[in-house]
Amino acid sequence: MAEFGNAELRHLKRIPKGDQLHTSLRLLREAVEKIWDAEAPRIIQGFTDHGIRHYERLAQYSLEILNANQGKALNKHETYLLLAGIYIHDIGMQCDIVRFPAIKYRAIELGAKFEKAEFTADNANSYPLDEQRDIRKTHHYLSIAWLDVARKDPSNILHTAALSIPVDLVPDLKDICKHHTKLPITGCPVTFMLDSRSRKLFVAAILRFADELDVQNNRVNIETVKMFALSPENSVFWWLHHLTRINFPTPSLLNVSLTLHPDDYNEFSKTVHDIYINEFRTKNLPVLSVLAQNCVPIVMDAESKVIRFDETEKLPEEVKAILRGMATPQKSRELIDPLLNLANEIRLWLRAIRYEVGEAPEIIGDVAEMVATLETGTIKQSILVRCVARAIAVDDVRLLDKALTRKVNQGWLISDRTISTDVRRVLGATDVLAFRLSEFLELRVWGPYIDALTALVHKARIPELYVDLGCYRQPSSRNDEIAKRESYQSLNDAIDEWLLARDKMHVSILGEFGSGKTWFCRNYAYRQLLRYLKNPATERFPLLITLRNFTKASTAKELITNAIVDQYQLSFVGDPFDIFNELNRRGKILLILDGFDEMARKVDKQTMVDNFWELAKLVEDNSKVVLTSRTEYFRWAKEAETVLGGEELGRRIPALQPPKFDVLYLEPFTDEQIRSVIKGRLRDNGDAVAARLLQDSNLRAMARKPVLVELLLAAVEEVKADLLTDQAAVYLYATNKLLLRNITEHRTFTTTADKLLFLCELAWQMIQSGELRIHYQDIPGRIRQHFAEKIKGANDLDHWDYDLRNQTLLRPDLQGYYEFSHKSIAEYFVAFKFISELGLLAPPFSITYVEEGEARCDLPFQVLHGI
Repeated sequence: MAEFGNAELRHLKRIPKGDQLHTSLRLLREAVEKIWDAEAPRIIQGFTDHGIRHYERLAQYSLEILNANQGKALNKHETYLLLAGIYIHDIGMQCDIVRFPAIKYRAIELGAKFEKAEFTADNANSYPLDEQRDIRKTHHYLSIAWLDVARKDPSNILHTAALSIPVDLVPDLKDICKHHTKLPITGCPVTFMLDSRSRKLFVAAILRFADELDVQNNRVNIETVKMFALSPENSVFWWLHHLTRINFPTPSLLNVSLTLHPDDYNEFSKTVHDIYINEFRTKNLPVLSVLAQNCVPIVMDAESKVIRFDETEKLPEEVKAILRGMATPQKSRELIDPLLNLANEIRLWLRAIRYEVGEAPEIIGDVAEMVATLETGTIKQSILVRCVARAIAVDDVRLLDKALTRKVNQGWLISDRTISTDVRRVLGATDVLAFRLSEFLELRVWGPYIDALTALVHKARIPELYVDLGCYRQPSSRNDEIAKRESYQSLNDAIDEWLLARDKMHVSILGEFGSGKTWFCRNYAYRQLLRYLKNPATERFPLLITLRNFTKASTAKELITNAIVDQYQLSFVGDPFDIFNELNRRGKILLILDGFDEMARKVDKQTMVDNFWELAKLVEDNSKVVLTSRTEYFRWAKEAETVLGGEELGRRIPALQPPKFDVLYLEPFTDEQIRSVIKGRLRDNGDAVAARLLQDSNLRAMARKPVLVELLLAAVEEVKADLLTDQAAVYLYATNKLLLRNITEHRTFTTTADKLLFLCELAWQMIQSGELRIHYQDIPGRIRQHFAEKIKGANDLDHWDYDLRNQTLLRPDLQGYYEFSHKSIAEYFVAFKFISELGLLAPPFSITYVEEGEARCDLPFQVLHGI
């Protein structure tokens, strides 16, 4: 009689004693014990255990999964199917289909596709390797086919147990077993066939994830590998399982780690992380999504990793040889096999946006085929995707359309070549869509972001006006001596070079205020976007995030999620941070973070270091991250070097091994760059104005900051150059010119004094809060705050709102946020406010701003006395 283990008994508490379901489970367990008896032959040889101990561990793992359950508990029928599925799901591995061909034929009827037409094994212990692989690949179909055959054959070892299964639950049990591997989990029906209140997909997901979790050291006896000669391709996974540890730090947090001896760690940590931990994470995202939809919100710990551990046993040489082969030939094959390269690229992006895709595309001639399944709530979509590394032909469209079925009713053809007019003409009469790879990524993945970035740079005329910056690297030196700089005439070229360097993952770009950091980020992101769209398989996708828009984000996850969802409004399915992490780990992203100094203000040095390391969590082995910051954010140059060079650790990560960091410093504009900027903006009289600015040493010094060039051009139209004695004077005459231009060109409802008060108070609130932008919906509230006595009704408020949004120096973005064109303008108005209130305003600042008709502006600030 079968003896249930402790975990099984805990599950069985949900089924009343004496219930026929108890009896059925006991019969099923007894039958599979005989199938997996220690003395029974093994059809599949050299692989890890799939027998009764495996089932006991799955019962335990399913309990751990359900510890995170925040919804209703499993009912008795769900519990029955979970345990029955645990017992039945792998018996196909032990199916002697030469002796029982009826099971094979039934499996084919159910959907199995065997590569071999005939099997030739003389006995159960002698199946050739290719036949073993065929059985292993189709074992989920063989398991349920065995049930069907056993119910009709009294001589079958499973006959009595199979008949004990309640007839109304047989189809549900078969669905759960069929979807425990390979097939898209979302292909399993959501509810039982005859009971819409019971959750079949949920049970299938529990079984599947429990099966995926059974990969740690208690799965194998490594002494078996040492004692007997196994295929190296199999023994490598025995060793990886032996070195794996799985635990739940909290009920909803899963940690998967693997230890390697230091010698092995140095050579194989990246390979093992990619093929084992990353693959585990990626392939289980759809399963975790199903669990979350059923109130079991398990997430994989970001600290899941390969760990250097001195006490770990060294890997044997034959296993190392296999790992070396796994590290290189796939990439090498991709380089010489455009079809495989394209198919893997598409598979990666489909998985990233939450389509469930099989482990590898099926290569059929010159076409790579895969089925992608996506479930969003009650809507399930299955797409037959075919990749061709050549131009798509009309016949490709017709053949794919013919292959579509009721369940897979849409097809995608994807190529890296241009789609011909003939192909586009025939698409309309089919259920097929055709994409060039870049078109697919633009339309299906990154469309809103690409539109936003393109609009941002073209509205500012950045591609037309941008002038490349110079930069330098200050190498570290001994005894605090100043080492010779490494100078670059082009920051673009320096970052291009850094992108290609394998040992560099993070670069910080430091410059004074107004030195061109933001324009560089926008220009380089757009430049890289064009490269990417031209060759998406080999280039990184640039993701630009302006940190000053996310000052309230306290974690790296919150920052990325807010940028993807709120700023760029990307409609990713699932957790955007998980999607970003997947792409980042795979080396598909160039992350550009603009404005580290604006991420948080009023912080002590240790908090600044913690902020840096929070962002550094985004750095993986395959990452490329650019970070910009004001130089003056740091107290001295050495502080910038130690913080941004990763030499100082944060309080929350004392044991973190620093990634490889780099620091570049921006050079001021040269005379030639100043001339280029001015000529780009003024065209006709650019040479004359440039000469005028450059001949004055004071103006030339200020023009070395890109942000001041535009203000200088406005100011020199306003006054003589000898009045522009310092930067404050430039801001005064430039802002006056811009305000007057708005007054003279448009009808205005507000005075210059009103505008100055609004700009000064808004700037102060921005600087004080660290939120350097305001949404248009919040502006009326600010207007009422400062001008309540002047607002008589709703119409007045509308006029003021329009005027102060459009007749001042604020600029809107595509999301409806208004901000100053540069932070330094906000800082100027804050200084203007405070000096006015202190009664210390110099004469030029008190008389320059005027009202319409040249009347002197009555500054709206009350002088504070007694300070």
